[in-house]
Amino acid sequence: MHRPHPGRPTPRPLRIALLTAILCISGCHTAAPPREALTPGPKALAMLDAPTQERVRQLEAALNDALGRKSKDSYRIAHVSVVRCLQLREEYRETMPAWIHNMGVALHTAPRGYCCHWTRDLLDALELLHTADFEPVWAVARMGTPLEHSCLVAVPRGKGFSDGIVLDGWRHGGTLFWARVPDDREWKWVPRPTRPGYRIDCGGQP
Repeated sequence: MHRPHPGRPTPRPLRIALLTAILCISGCHTAAPPREALTPGPKALAMLDAPTQERVRQLEAALNDALGRKSKDSYRIAHVSVVRCLQLREEYRETMPAWIHNMGVALHTAPRGYCCHWTRDLLDALELLHTADFEPVWAVARMGTPLEHSCLVAVPRGKGFSDGIVLDGWRHGGTLFWARVPDDREWKWVPRPTRPGYRIDCGGQP
């Protein structure tokens, strides 16, 4: 989950440095797309700046490639994933690298922003689409270690998990990362276990 160990208090000098960084590093990102830009469609796409529109198109192409054909669901997932992560960046007040922001969440200077928060909030948005061609699956890597990480994988229906596209909003602080599951060199993903007793630790936060 990339958060400080709960049994190890953050040293005072590090706390001071972190708080200073949180106060000083601000306004580094452009404003998030408005709420109405989240609903896929021509009007919402026109609300996005040119680089964001291009990212939507690139992710749509990757999803079509994973599915093996063109699908309206590829565009819908791409649009919502890219836009929602930009909105979450603003909601989480993410202004620094993700691992530093995690310390801010632990110190209660940032409201949310662990990888599990990114995953849960993006999943909530994608599930509203009720896509026929893809299933959003919660994935984990390095399970059971202090470096456990979560993301979503858009799995084409009728295909395997390894054919899916990783959707990771945490990694670059709201600039959505995506890749085919086998092509992600940083993390080895598996579907989140459903066995009794297993839970994602979000630091005591919902």
